[in-house]
Amino acid sequence: MLELIEWIRNGELIHKLASPYFWLAMGATAIAAQYFVRGLRAPTANVEDQQ
Repeated sequence: MLELIEWIRNGELIHKLASPYFWLAMGATAIAAQYFVRGLRAPTANVEDQQ
């Protein structure tokens, strides 16, 4: 938390947020979250119903 405050004071936060690696990580997180939510919402097959 203190490091974040230091980044804000020094103006480094904007440079870190503009980094392409940051946006790649955000995109990967969004895709992973989308798959996770779809997995939670997917209907699960009940083994007893199939027999």
